[in-house]
Amino acid sequence: MSTKLNSYILPDKIIQKMRADIEDTKKIGLEIGFNLCTKDTTDELQDERRCVGSSCSLKGWKPGCESKGKHVGIFHTHPIIPKISMGDSSPSMTDLIGAYQYGIMCVGGAGDNKIQCSIRKDKEADIKTIRSIRADVEMYEKPLKRKHHITTRKGYDAYMVKHRDAQYVRNKLHERLFNIIDIQ
Repeated sequence: MSTKLNSYILPDKIIQKMRADIEDTKKIGLEIGFNLCTKDTTDELQDERRCVGSSCSLKGWKPGCESKGKHVGIFHTHPIIPKISMGDSSPSMTDLIGAYQYGIMCVGGAGDNKIQCSIRKDKEADIKTIRSIRADVEMYEKPLKRKHHITTRKGYDAYMVKHRDAQYVRNKLHERLFNIIDIQ
């Protein structure tokens, strides 16, 4: 059954592709994604510019649509990476930048088998808000990617404090800026 994402329609065939990408992510252990574009001049969404692995990262990702449709969002999966990621469908703070810029970010979790879409509440993206989210990513999320001395109790405790702070800030941003839709 199709799902309404604000004024857009996410057809069942695209939801099925998202579910298939979650299964493929489980098999290969890599992120898979695609752009969400309107179909011609309608509000129905289609998938374009599929990516796998590092080409799905923000640095390797290609924005835009090949069709005449409008680029309104992104879908990608979160793989399970031992000791790093549980592969859940919650967006990272970095994902929230894309969600806010484009309007829609759907994440498929290989760990929880769910699809969660974050839909920007604001009608248009505001550059000040984008800068604010980027500053939060720099302050809270990037330090978590650095190597930590979590083999010691003190190092582990310090890491967990940073992790909890990042989760709290991400959850507050998510609540304030986005409507959250779980795709069934």
